[in-house]
Amino acid sequence: MAHLPSSREAIIAMNQAATHGGSLVHGPSHPQIIDKTFGALLREQARARGSSPLVISDHQNRTLTYAEADRRSDDLARGLAALGVKKGDRVAIMMGNMVEYVELFYACAKLGALITLANYGYSEQEFHSVLSSCGSSVLMIVPGFDRYNYDSWIPHLKKNIKSLEHIIMVDGEDRHSSHCIHYEDVISTGEMFQLDLDTIEKTLDPNDILNLQFTSGSTGHPKASALTHRGIYNAGRFIGDTMYLKASDKICTPVPLFHSFGLIIGLAVVSAHGASIVLPDTVFNIEATLASVTKNRCTGIYGVTTMFVAEMSHPSFQTYDMSSLRFAIVAGSAVPETLIRKIWAAFGITQTHTNWGLTESASICTMTRDTDTIEKRCLSSGRLFPGFSAKIVDPATNLIMPWGEKGEIVLRGYGVQREYYKNEAKTKEAHKLSPEDGQEWFHTGDEGYIDAEGYFVITGRIKDMIIRGGENIAPLEIEERLMAHPAVAQCAVIGVPDQRYGEQIAAFVEYSGKGPVPSDEELRAWTRQTLARFKQPKYVWWLGAREEFMVWPKTASGKLRKPDLRVIGKRILEEGCLSGQISARL
Repeated sequence: MAHLPSSREAIIAMNQAATHGGSLVHGPSHPQIIDKTFGALLREQARARGSSPLVISDHQNRTLTYAEADRRSDDLARGLAALGVKKGDRVAIMMGNMVEYVELFYACAKLGALITLANYGYSEQEFHSVLSSCGSSVLMIVPGFDRYNYDSWIPHLKKNIKSLEHIIMVDGEDRHSSHCIHYEDVISTGEMFQLDLDTIEKTLDPNDILNLQFTSGSTGHPKASALTHRGIYNAGRFIGDTMYLKASDKICTPVPLFHSFGLIIGLAVVSAHGASIVLPDTVFNIEATLASVTKNRCTGIYGVTTMFVAEMSHPSFQTYDMSSLRFAIVAGSAVPETLIRKIWAAFGITQTHTNWGLTESASICTMTRDTDTIEKRCLSSGRLFPGFSAKIVDPATNLIMPWGEKGEIVLRGYGVQREYYKNEAKTKEAHKLSPEDGQEWFHTGDEGYIDAEGYFVITGRIKDMIIRGGENIAPLEIEERLMAHPAVAQCAVIGVPDQRYGEQIAAFVEYSGKGPVPSDEELRAWTRQTLARFKQPKYVWWLGAREEFMVWPKTASGKLRKPDLRVIGKRILEEGCLSGQISARL
């Protein structure tokens, strides 16, 4: 498996490929991988620094120390066990960034249950689909927050998700009492329920699955990436080590906990180093984030490029004290040198880290250091972490590419997912045996090369994934929704460059001749009926409405050429986005 050590014969074969100029690199041999579960980790940290804060939640006006986190996650674990939760069961969570998120993470870790993260931006249809796909028996949810409202969903969840047995409500009101159990009641039950968690801990293995994170593949249907204690814990170690993290550090984390950025680069990193994660609000809030840095004297701050741009653009930015900051992780898209320098100047820091990784590799697996040159920190994604091996292969033949040439990045190592949970077909598509060394490698779908000094340069995506403001969006699910509209005969969705979000969604559509031609906003509203708001297209371009888009670009075999559509989209954007009338239906 791609997450297990290579055999001696495989190592010999890989070394031979590298000797002959193949693009293959291994991470450093030290420090070595540590086998540890998160339940054991929390107990260690509670003994060593029990009164130190693990979580500071500004919007809840609440601080959770390591000792409190250990005690309350014990009680929550016992309360879940009283509901019938056992090792291997899936416990889902859908809410914003709150202390309870952390408590559930550790409770599941102690029981051997799989904490299953749902994107709080999902539509009801998407939510039912992802929870049903992994057979979640318990759901922890809030009635709503910010612009998200799940009130109307709650009475029907058990009916629509056949595996769901219990709904635990956090901060809920009495109107849901017939459908839900209150969170604090589960904690109270756990205080009295007799269960030896130490005995359960002895049955757990660091290679056990701890976390299911949903990631959209090229099919458009979210797949549950199965991540282990071992993979998540060591990712937290190496990321924190690269940032010189200390127990006294506090990291302002406005990114969502349902994503690997928040849960692994955020929570796992601070937990591994005895530091503190700071939650400014349930969702990203510019003023709350800036105020949180000032109030808590945060030493680190996270965000995708759009968050940093929004923060620097805020009219009150200069009134906040950023002098405590030492480091930042800027993620989500390529970071030009001009933007990096703006961030350094505005936030008063020079320790920023670009990186590369994916959900299936337990987040980051390459990372730049503050000692790297400006060129390396802006143009590359850094070097490989210990415990990983990577190579560049021809996506068509799966054979290794010569050093310095572009191809698909494939991975082996501790952080690689065990599987796509309960999805054998998709697991086989991504986890493939190499014809050269006989080992299983995870195919990332990302294109890149390794430079002469071993730095990774990401040049694109083999898949057609759109990354908008750090969110991975599969075009196919949007295309399927647009095709369901009676006025749409054919469509194709791509990502186009955007200064603020990295990429925006553009839909090329062909009129069916049925009924009136819908406006752009009508088509956006149509997508929002079944898909999350962030998946609606910003641009809608009708076939025949523009000189650049009079025919569909296709291969000789009749297959649509999306690379040509990207060229067309770029040209349209450069020439302006004024709507045109449909002059032909080709």
